[in-house]
Amino acid sequence: MKKRNQLFLMIILILVFALGCTPKNGTPEPAPGPPPSSEPSPGQGEEGGMTYKDGTYTAKGETDDKGWTPEVTIIVENGKIKDAKYNEYSAETKTFKTEDEEYKENFMNINKVDVVAVYEKFGQQLVEKQDPSKVDATGGATGSGQHFIELSNKALKDAQ
Repeated sequence: MKKRNQLFLMIILILVFALGCTPKNGTPEPAPGPPPSSEPSPGQGEEGGMTYKDGTYTAKGETDDKGWTPEVTIIVENGKIKDAKYNEYSAETKTFKTEDEEYKENFMNINKVDVVAVYEKFGQQLVEKQDPSKVDATGGATGSGQHFIELSNKALKDAQ
C-alpha cells in the first residue's frame, strides 16, 4: 500500500510539473517601460534606416604586405547613401587595382572574377541596402569585401 501511495504521489507531481512548464496560449505581457513609439529613433529615417549628414566620407585601411591600401569613399545626400566606391591603391606603382591592367588580368585568370565588377557590386549593394552589414562580401574577392564593410562602417561613423 505504501508503494502504491508513493507511486500515486509521483504521478501527481509529474503532472503538476508538466502542466506548470507548458507555455500559455495568448499574447505575452508587454515588457515594462515606455510604450513603443512609431516615431523613428534619433539618427534613423522614416523607414527605420540610418540617416547621415550630407557630405563625402573616406576611410582608408592598413596597407597589406603586397603594398595595396584599401579605401572607401561614400557620398551622402539628403541623409541617404547615394554613392559608394571601393578600391585599393598602390603607393609604389601609383595606381588603383581597377586601373592596373596586369593586376585585373591576373586576378581574372587565377580567380575567374572581374575585380572591377566585384568592387562596383559592393558600392551598389551599399546604396541599395543603406547598411554595410547587409552587403554580400563574397564572390571571389572576400578579403576586399571584408575591407569594404569595415571601412564603410568607419566612414559612416563620421557621417552620423
